Amino acid sequence: MLHRLAFVALVVVPVSLASAPAFAVPKPPPPTCADVLGTNAYSCTLIDEKNPDQSAQFCLQASAPAGSEQFDLSFLNSSGICVCNPTGSGKKLKFRASPHAFVCNLGGVVLTGKVGAKGQKITAGVGLSDPISFVYSCQLDSACASTP
Repeated sequence: MLHRLAFVALVVVPVSLASAPAFAVPKPPPPTCADVLGTNAYSCTLIDEKNPDQSAQFCLQASAPAGSEQFDLSFLNSSGICVCNPTGSGKKLKFRASPHAFVCNLGGVVLTGKVGAKGQKITAGVGLSDPISFVYSCQLDSACASTP
């Protein structure tokens, strides 16, 4: 009687981990100015066009819920809605995506600015409270935080 034997061949193919398909973990979106501002409070200096030789001090309080596309700022007894500036252009335009630049409408006061990468300061601040324009800059200051 004849017996047939089956042979199974095992082929080992070396695979480099670098070339192996990776299971991509989605990257979180890059931070926006709202993420950087968070709920920080700032001590600011303002100079207006009517009194360029004098400065005024005020506090600025951000309220930006994590992942929000818009945020609030409290400024000189008023508050309003702010958004991050758009980034890119043409077909790559992304609204409310800037990591630094923002614009606000605070009840009749228009405010623009740029927050530093770590949220430590706000620079290039320009505002308009019809008919007076002003410039401002701010430093992180927890003493300016709003109290409930």
